[in-house]
Amino acid sequence: MSLFKSASSRWRSVPFLTASALSLTIYTAHLRLRPALADDTFPRLTEGQPRPSQADVANLRSIPVCIITANPDEAESLQSKMKGTWARVRDVEILGVHGGLTFFTGQVMGKNGATHSAYITSCTRPGTQTFAIECSSLFRALQPQYAVHVGVCTVPNENIGDVVLGDAAYNYDEEPEHWRLWHCPTELEYFVNKQRNATWHYGYFMSGLSARVDAAGFFAHGQTFNRLTRALDRESSAFLEICDLLGVRCLGVIKGVSAHGDTEDCGIPHAYTRAIDAVLTPLEEWLSFSVAPVESEYATGSPEVSLAT
Repeated sequence: MSLFKSASSRWRSVPFLTASALSLTIYTAHLRLRPALADDTFPRLTEGQPRPSQADVANLRSIPVCIITANPDEAESLQSKMKGTWARVRDVEILGVHGGLTFFTGQVMGKNGATHSAYITSCTRPGTQTFAIECSSLFRALQPQYAVHVGVCTVPNENIGDVVLGDAAYNYDEEPEHWRLWHCPTELEYFVNKQRNATWHYGYFMSGLSARVDAAGFFAHGQTFNRLTRALDRESSAFLEICDLLGVRCLGVIKGVSAHGDTEDCGIPHAYTRAIDAVLTPLEEWLSFSVAPVESEYATGSPEVSLAT
Protein backbone atom coordinates (compact mmCIF):
# COMPACT_ATOMS: atom_id res chain seq x y z
CA MET A 1 0.00 0.00 0.00
CA SER A 2 1.40 3.38 -0.92
CA LEU A 3 2.32 6.02 1.63
CA PHE A 4 -0.55 8.21 0.54
CA LYS A 5 -3.17 5.46 0.66
CA SER A 6 -2.12 4.37 4.14
CA ALA A 7 -2.13 7.97 5.32
CA SER A 8 -5.53 8.50 3.72
CA SER A 9 -6.88 5.53 5.68
CA ARG A 10 -5.59 7.06 8.91
CA TRP A 11 -7.38 10.32 8.12
CA ARG A 12 -10.75 8.58 8.12
CA SER A 13 -10.16 7.36 11.69
CA VAL A 14 -9.16 10.73 13.12
CA PRO A 15 -11.58 13.67 13.56
CA PHE A 16 -9.71 16.15 11.38
CA LEU A 17 -11.12 19.60 10.70
CA THR A 18 -12.16 19.25 7.06
CA ALA A 19 -12.17 22.00 4.49
CA SER A 20 -15.98 22.05 4.55
CA ALA A 21 -16.00 22.36 8.34
CA LEU A 22 -13.46 25.15 8.10
CA SER A 23 -15.65 26.96 5.58
CA LEU A 24 -18.62 26.60 7.94
CA THR A 25 -16.56 28.02 10.81
CA ILE A 26 -15.61 31.05 8.74
CA TYR A 27 -19.10 31.63 7.42
CA THR A 28 -20.66 31.26 10.88
CA ALA A 29 -18.33 33.92 12.23
CA HIS A 30 -19.28 36.10 9.26
CA LEU A 31 -23.01 35.75 9.99
CA ARG A 32 -22.58 36.52 13.67
CA LEU A 33 -20.76 39.72 12.82
CA ARG A 34 -22.95 40.75 9.88
CA PRO A 35 -24.42 43.98 11.35
CA ALA A 36 -22.10 46.80 10.28
CA LEU A 37 -20.36 48.72 13.02
CA ALA A 38 -21.65 52.29 12.93
CA ASP A 39 -19.17 55.09 13.47
CA ASP A 40 -19.91 55.47 17.21
CA THR A 41 -21.41 52.10 18.11
CA PHE A 42 -19.87 48.77 18.99
CA PRO A 43 -21.13 45.19 19.22
CA ARG A 44 -23.25 44.22 22.22
CA LEU A 45 -20.99 42.74 24.90
CA THR A 46 -21.82 40.01 27.38
CA GLU A 47 -21.91 40.89 31.06
CA GLY A 48 -18.44 41.25 32.48
CA GLN A 49 -16.72 41.46 29.08
CA PRO A 50 -14.38 44.49 28.89
CA ARG A 51 -15.45 47.25 26.55
CA PRO A 52 -13.08 47.96 23.64
CA SER A 53 -11.34 51.29 23.29
CA GLN A 54 -13.44 53.20 20.78
CA ALA A 55 -10.47 55.34 19.84
CA ASP A 56 -8.24 52.31 19.16
CA VAL A 57 -10.84 50.49 17.06
CA ALA A 58 -11.76 53.62 15.08
CA ASN A 59 -8.10 54.31 14.39
CA LEU A 60 -7.40 50.74 13.26
CA ARG A 61 -10.43 50.82 10.97
CA SER A 62 -8.89 53.79 9.17
CA ILE A 63 -5.69 51.83 8.37
CA PRO A 64 -5.77 50.18 4.93
CA VAL A 65 -2.98 47.56 5.11
CA CYS A 66 -3.10 44.52 7.40
CA ILE A 67 -0.12 42.20 7.91
CA ILE A 68 -1.31 39.19 9.89
CA THR A 69 0.55 36.24 11.37
CA ALA A 70 -0.73 33.15 13.19
CA ASN A 71 1.64 33.53 16.12
CA PRO A 72 2.11 36.57 18.43
CA ASP A 73 5.87 35.94 18.49
CA GLU A 74 5.98 36.26 14.69
CA ALA A 75 4.21 39.62 14.80
CA GLU A 76 6.60 40.82 17.50
CA SER A 77 9.61 39.75 15.47
CA LEU A 78 8.35 41.40 12.28
CA GLN A 79 7.65 44.78 13.87
CA SER A 80 11.07 44.86 15.52
CA LYS A 81 12.88 44.45 12.19
CA MET A 82 10.71 46.15 9.57
CA LYS A 83 11.65 49.60 8.36
CA GLY A 84 10.30 52.61 10.22
CA THR A 85 8.82 53.01 13.68
CA TRP A 86 5.96 50.77 14.82
CA ALA A 87 3.79 51.78 17.79
CA ARG A 88 2.33 49.09 20.01
CA VAL A 89 -1.43 49.13 20.71
CA ARG A 90 -2.31 46.59 23.41
CA ASP A 91 -5.47 44.77 24.43
CA VAL A 92 -7.77 45.75 21.58
CA GLU A 93 -11.03 43.85 22.02
CA ILE A 94 -12.57 42.40 18.83
CA LEU A 95 -15.91 40.60 18.96
CA GLY A 96 -15.25 36.92 18.22
CA VAL A 97 -11.71 36.93 19.64
CA HIS A 98 -10.98 35.59 23.12
CA GLY A 99 -8.87 38.21 24.85
CA GLY A 100 -7.37 41.41 23.52
CA LEU A 101 -5.17 41.57 20.43
CA THR A 102 -1.91 43.48 20.11
CA PHE A 103 -1.36 45.66 17.06
CA PHE A 104 1.75 47.43 15.81
CA THR A 105 0.93 50.50 13.71
CA GLY A 106 3.32 52.12 11.29
CA GLN A 107 3.94 52.98 7.64
CA VAL A 108 4.82 50.85 4.61
CA MET A 109 6.00 51.93 1.19
CA GLY A 110 3.59 51.36 -1.67
CA LYS A 111 3.64 51.95 -5.43
CA ASN A 112 5.55 54.95 -6.77
CA GLY A 113 7.10 55.67 -3.38
CA ALA A 114 3.78 56.48 -1.68
CA THR A 115 3.51 55.63 2.02
CA HIS A 116 0.50 53.92 3.56
CA SER A 117 -0.61 53.30 7.11
CA ALA A 118 -0.39 49.66 8.11
CA TYR A 119 -0.66 47.42 11.13
CA ILE A 120 0.96 44.13 12.06
CA THR A 121 -1.07 41.76 14.22
CA SER A 122 -1.63 38.08 14.92
CA CYS A 123 -4.17 35.67 16.27
CA THR A 124 -4.02 34.92 19.98
CA ARG A 125 -2.35 31.55 19.42
CA PRO A 126 -1.31 29.29 16.53
CA GLY A 127 -3.77 26.79 15.08
CA THR A 128 -6.02 26.31 12.08
CA GLN A 129 -9.34 26.74 13.87
CA THR A 130 -8.18 29.71 15.95
CA PHE A 131 -6.86 31.43 12.85
CA ALA A 132 -10.09 30.85 10.88
CA ILE A 133 -12.31 32.30 13.62
CA GLU A 134 -10.13 35.18 14.78
CA CYS A 135 -8.94 36.32 11.35
CA SER A 136 -12.51 36.44 10.01
CA SER A 137 -13.67 38.31 13.13
CA LEU A 138 -10.83 40.82 12.82
CA PHE A 139 -11.45 41.46 9.11
CA ARG A 140 -15.17 41.92 9.65
CA ALA A 141 -14.61 44.42 12.47
CA LEU A 142 -11.71 46.43 11.02
CA GLN A 143 -12.31 46.00 7.26
CA PRO A 144 -8.74 46.40 5.98
CA GLN A 145 -8.40 47.24 2.31
CA TYR A 146 -5.36 45.00 1.80
CA ALA A 147 -4.19 41.94 3.73
CA VAL A 148 -1.13 39.73 3.52
CA HIS A 149 -0.46 36.63 5.63
CA VAL A 150 3.11 36.05 6.83
CA GLY A 151 4.69 33.18 8.73
CA VAL A 152 6.62 29.91 8.38
CA CYS A 153 6.08 26.77 6.33
CA THR A 154 7.42 23.28 5.68
CA VAL A 155 9.06 22.35 2.38
CA PRO A 156 10.84 19.03 1.78
CA ASN A 157 14.24 19.36 0.10
CA GLU A 158 14.32 23.15 0.29
CA ASN A 159 16.86 25.32 2.09
CA ILE A 160 15.92 26.59 5.54
CA GLY A 161 15.44 30.33 5.22
CA ASP A 162 14.18 30.25 1.64
CA VAL A 163 10.81 31.96 1.10
CA VAL A 164 7.63 30.77 -0.60
CA LEU A 165 5.24 33.41 -1.96
CA GLY A 166 1.81 32.27 -3.15
CA ASP A 167 -1.78 33.29 -3.76
CA ALA A 168 -3.46 29.86 -3.82
CA ALA A 169 -3.92 27.00 -1.35
CA TYR A 170 -5.99 23.93 -0.57
CA ASN A 171 -6.69 22.01 2.62
CA TYR A 172 -5.03 18.58 2.70
CA ASP A 173 -7.05 17.46 5.75
CA GLU A 174 -9.95 16.85 3.38
CA GLU A 175 -10.03 13.67 1.31
CA PRO A 176 -8.13 14.32 -1.97
CA GLU A 177 -11.21 13.94 -4.16
CA HIS A 178 -12.71 16.92 -2.30
CA TRP A 179 -9.67 19.21 -2.38
CA ARG A 180 -10.67 22.73 -3.42
CA LEU A 181 -8.14 25.29 -4.60
CA TRP A 182 -8.65 28.75 -3.13
CA HIS A 183 -7.01 31.23 -5.47
CA CYS A 184 -6.88 35.01 -5.00
CA PRO A 185 -5.19 36.23 -8.20
CA THR A 186 -2.26 38.59 -7.66
CA GLU A 187 0.90 39.52 -9.51
CA LEU A 188 3.05 37.48 -7.10
CA GLU A 189 4.29 35.06 -9.76
CA TYR A 190 5.37 37.93 -12.02
CA PHE A 191 6.94 39.70 -9.04
CA VAL A 192 8.98 36.65 -7.97
CA ASN A 193 10.17 35.95 -11.51
CA LYS A 194 11.15 39.59 -11.97
CA GLN A 195 13.25 39.62 -8.79
CA ARG A 196 15.46 36.73 -9.95
CA ASN A 197 16.26 35.81 -6.35
CA ALA A 198 17.23 32.14 -6.08
CA THR A 199 15.86 31.92 -2.52
CA TRP A 200 12.36 33.20 -3.38
CA HIS A 201 9.89 30.74 -4.86
CA TYR A 202 6.36 31.19 -6.18
CA GLY A 203 3.93 28.35 -5.49
CA TYR A 204 0.75 27.07 -3.90
CA PHE A 205 0.30 25.97 -0.28
CA MET A 206 -1.11 22.72 1.11
CA SER A 207 -2.75 23.69 4.40
CA GLY A 208 -3.77 21.45 7.26
CA LEU A 209 -3.77 20.91 11.00
CA SER A 210 -0.07 20.16 11.23
CA ALA A 211 3.18 20.09 9.35
CA ARG A 212 3.76 16.36 9.09
CA VAL A 213 6.98 14.44 9.69
CA ASP A 214 6.12 12.42 6.57
CA ALA A 215 5.67 15.63 4.56
CA ALA A 216 7.59 14.41 1.52
CA GLY A 217 4.94 11.82 0.61
CA PHE A 218 2.04 14.23 1.01
CA PHE A 219 3.94 16.93 -0.82
CA ALA A 220 4.61 14.64 -3.78
CA HIS A 221 0.95 13.69 -4.02
CA GLY A 222 -0.02 17.36 -3.75
CA GLN A 223 2.09 18.11 -6.80
CA THR A 224 0.05 15.56 -8.76
CA PHE A 225 -3.02 17.60 -7.79
CA ASN A 226 -1.34 20.83 -8.89
CA ARG A 227 2.21 21.12 -10.17
CA LEU A 228 2.60 24.54 -8.49
CA THR A 229 2.27 23.01 -5.00
CA ARG A 230 5.31 24.30 -3.14
CA ALA A 231 4.85 24.25 0.64
CA LEU A 232 2.85 22.89 3.59
CA ASP A 233 1.41 25.09 6.33
CA ARG A 234 -1.64 25.44 8.58
CA GLU A 235 -3.41 28.68 7.72
CA SER A 236 -3.09 29.72 4.06
CA SER A 237 -6.27 28.11 2.71
CA ALA A 238 -8.32 29.67 5.54
CA PHE A 239 -6.76 33.09 4.95
CA LEU A 240 -7.50 33.04 1.22
CA GLU A 241 -11.08 31.88 1.79
CA ILE A 242 -11.66 34.63 4.38
CA CYS A 243 -10.36 37.30 2.01
CA ASP A 244 -12.66 35.99 -0.72
CA LEU A 245 -15.71 35.84 1.57
CA LEU A 246 -15.26 39.27 3.17
CA GLY A 247 -14.06 41.16 0.10
CA VAL A 248 -10.58 42.03 1.40
CA ARG A 249 -8.02 42.60 -1.35
CA CYS A 250 -5.71 39.66 -0.81
CA LEU A 251 -1.98 40.21 -1.27
CA GLY A 252 -1.25 36.52 -0.85
CA VAL A 253 0.93 34.57 1.56
CA ILE A 254 4.64 34.96 2.28
CA LYS A 255 6.29 32.27 4.41
CA GLY A 256 9.84 31.36 5.30
CA VAL A 257 10.90 27.72 5.19
CA SER A 258 11.49 26.60 8.79
CA ALA A 259 11.27 22.80 8.41
CA HIS A 260 11.65 19.93 5.94
CA GLY A 261 8.91 17.80 7.46
CA ASP A 262 11.16 14.90 8.49
CA THR A 263 12.77 13.49 11.62
CA GLU A 264 15.83 15.72 11.21
CA ASP A 265 13.94 19.00 11.72
CA CYS A 266 14.73 19.27 15.43
CA GLY A 267 18.44 19.32 14.68
CA ILE A 268 18.41 22.47 12.51
CA PRO A 269 19.76 25.38 14.58
CA HIS A 270 17.68 28.59 14.70
CA ALA A 271 15.49 27.39 11.82
CA TYR A 272 12.39 29.25 13.03
CA THR A 273 14.21 32.56 13.52
CA ARG A 274 15.94 32.26 10.16
CA ALA A 275 12.61 31.62 8.44
CA ILE A 276 10.87 34.66 9.99
CA ASP A 277 13.84 36.93 9.27
CA ALA A 278 13.87 35.77 5.65
CA VAL A 279 10.36 37.08 4.91
CA LEU A 280 11.20 40.72 5.75
CA THR A 281 12.78 41.74 2.45
CA PRO A 282 10.28 40.03 0.11
CA LEU A 283 7.39 41.36 2.24
CA GLU A 284 8.56 44.97 2.06
CA GLU A 285 9.41 44.77 -1.62
CA TRP A 286 6.10 43.09 -2.46
CA LEU A 287 4.15 45.80 -0.62
CA SER A 288 6.01 48.51 -2.51
CA PHE A 289 5.17 46.69 -5.76
CA SER A 290 1.51 45.96 -5.07
CA VAL A 291 -0.13 48.50 -2.74
CA ALA A 292 -1.82 51.21 -4.79
CA PRO A 293 -2.94 54.64 -3.49
CA VAL A 294 -5.88 54.38 -1.10
CA GLU A 295 -9.24 55.86 -2.06
CA SER A 296 -9.86 59.11 -0.20
CA GLU A 297 -13.20 57.94 1.18
CA TYR A 298 -11.58 54.86 2.73
CA ALA A 299 -9.19 57.03 4.71
CA THR A 300 -12.15 58.44 6.67
CA GLY A 301 -12.60 55.08 8.36
CA SER A 302 -16.20 54.73 7.25
CA PRO A 303 -17.39 51.13 7.73
CA GLU A 304 -19.62 51.34 4.69
CA VAL A 305 -16.87 51.67 2.06
CA SER A 306 -17.04 48.98 -0.60
CA LEU A 307 -13.99 46.72 -0.81
CA ALA A 308 -14.89 45.24 -4.19
CA THR A 309 -11.96 44.95 -6.55
